[in-house]
Amino acid sequence: MYMETVQDICDRNAHLEVRCVPCTRSVDIPPSLIPRRIPRDLPIQLAAAHFVCSGCGGRQLVSALWDYRTAKGRGR
Repeated sequence: MYMETVQDICDRNAHLEVRCVPCTRSVDIPPSLIPRRIPRDLPIQLAAAHFVCSGCGGRQLVSALWDYRTAKGRGR
């Protein structure tokens, strides 16, 4: 099974969606703002470990690839 990586986000010009589980805060990070310390070959599901929630300070985060071109009309 192929796992999408941070490099896939950059190649597709998609966004990295990082969501806090306790407070449900969600942030979409464009490729240009993904920190350089995150390895480009890292699977997207593991990228959340490199962030801390700015709302509650929690570290229980989940991440996903969000392609805004295919998700038009999605309520935020």
